[in-house]
Amino acid sequence: MMHEDPLCEVGCPYVVRGFDYDYLGVLWLDDLVWRKDHWDVHPENIHETAWKLTLSRARVERKQGFTGENTLALIRQLQRGYRILFSRALKGIYVWFEDDETREHIQKLL
Repeated sequence: MMHEDPLCEVGCPYVVRGFDYDYLGVLWLDDLVWRKDHWDVHPENIHETAWKLTLSRARVERKQGFTGENTLALIRQLQRGYRILFSRALKGIYVWFEDDETREHIQKLL
C-alpha cells in the first residue's frame, strides 16, 4: 500500500533503522527540548517500553530535582533516536517542532 500512499506509514526510530526513504517527516515533540545552553528531557512524555529501567530511574531523579546519570543516559538515547531518523532521508526531511526554543536551536545548528 505504501506505493499508493507514501504518507501512510508511521514509525519510531527503530522501525526505520536500516531503511532509506526519499523523504521523511519527523514530529519533534517535547520529549527532548533545548533550554538555554543544554538539552532537557521530559521523561513523562517518553513511552518507549525498551527503556523502562532507565526511564523510571530518570523519573525519580527529576522528581528529586537533579540531573543524574540516568537522566543523561536518557538524553543520549533520545539524541540517538533523532539522529537515526534524520539519517534515513535521501532527498529531504520535513521536521515539525512542538517547542519553539528547540526549533530555534536546531535552525542555528543548520
